[in-house]
Amino acid sequence: MKTIFSIIFSLFISAQIFAQDDHFGMSWDVTVPLGETSEYVGETSWLGFTMQWRKFMTDNVSLGFSFGWSVLHQRSFETHSFKFTPDGFNQAINGDVSGEQFRYLNSFPILLKGHYYLGDPYDSKIRPYGGLSVGTTPIQQRTEIGIIAITDTNWHFTVAPELGILIPLDQLDLFFAATYMYSLKTKDTINYH
Repeated sequence: MKTIFSIIFSLFISAQIFAQDDHFGMSWDVTVPLGETSEYVGETSWLGFTMQWRKFMTDNVSLGFSFGWSVLHQRSFETHSFKFTPDGFNQAINGDVSGEQFRYLNSFPILLKGHYYLGDPYDSKIRPYGGLSVGTTPIQQRTEIGIIAITDTNWHFTVAPELGILIPLDQLDLFFAATYMYSLKTKDTINYH
């Protein structure tokens, strides 16, 4: 099964808003493509951010949601194979294109999140945590060759396990995390080899 893989390392700075139990913040994400994604765009990207909100339901459990944007890009000279069905046609078109290419993957994960934290919330200086997120990710794949651009956007079901540490400060919390984004293939995804 073809999948979209990436590991996102992030620094999440959370300001405590409204109450001790609510955390809203933004993170800067570094994306490392893996699996079949790395066959299309293999370079690490420093272009990403996430906004998220977490609410502590107990001292050790939080629930929340997030929205992010990550850009992978690469210049390539490899032959690009594609398969797509133009609007108004019933049959798919297969093809190969050669030349200088600029490849882009823009992903916008929209996720519901749950986390479990270790340590005492009142005495611990560092609290390790694990979490799991589920949701959807629209992914836009774009290949530019000369004046031609092949673009396709599809929505993918996404699962994202996460490990990190929470460093509680007075009015600010720091989160450092590694997230493994796993977005399932859709039937309409452009096939690249």
